[in-house]
Amino acid sequence: LVREGHDSPTEFEVVTAIAFLYFAAKKVDFVILEVGLGGTGDSTNVIEKPLASVITSISYDHMQQLGNTLEAIAGEKAGIIKENVPVFFDGNCREAAGVIRRIASERGAPCREIMNHAYEIQEAGRNCIAFSRKNAYDKDITWRVPICGLYQVMNAELALEALEYVFQGCEISQKKWAEAIASVRWEGRMELAAPHLTVDGAHNLGAIEAFVKSATMLSTDGGELPVIVFSAVSDKKYEKMAEDLCKGITAKAYIVTE
Repeated sequence: LVREGHDSPTEFEVVTAIAFLYFAAKKVDFVILEVGLGGTGDSTNVIEKPLASVITSISYDHMQQLGNTLEAIAGEKAGIIKENVPVFFDGNCREAAGVIRRIASERGAPCREIMNHAYEIQEAGRNCIAFSRKNAYDKDITWRVPICGLYQVMNAELALEALEYVFQGCEISQKKWAEAIASVRWEGRMELAAPHLTVDGAHNLGAIEAFVKSATMLSTDGGELPVIVFSAVSDKKYEKMAEDLCKGITAKAYIVTE
């Protein structure tokens, strides 16, 4: 590429190319392809006709590349929406939802907006969150996500909605789907790293807000107050994140690095 006068590919672009070669060699039936940064200019966005597009919650992050408003960031995220390809998205952020709906309409993409009232949380603990879906098809089924982050319920609901579309007309085993969700492992996302230790990679204001909601909903063993250890790189809104942690969680101590 450099010899031909182009920029040198980034590490992420090289890894994306390696992934495509690997998927082709393995002759996979389906690929879940997650963008690296944004959507419009992301190297994964070379797929012209995906089966579906999925956009999870949108908050302030990577503003130097994506923009300084939720509308601008949503516009970049919505770059994965393709002509006539259905999009499933978290509609709880009003500013972002408006942008996604507009771009979907411009591209003739059927739009499925998922809100918090699509499901109901039954119980939450450090090892698992149980929820039910509010639809006639499987309202009596209890789904279990083995991660204590409350936002993972919305992620699971988005995944189920997209899968139901992709596999429409096929015989679906809800038991297998429930077992699949119950077997999810996601290191660094509200991960129960030890009986006394939960690790989370929250690194923007939206993620910190979600962490606070999850942490305050969980009961602590023996009623002890937690110790919060927080670190972030300097290009994040670390002062506001630290403030939200201190205001949102009553703790025995707060430890903050440089």
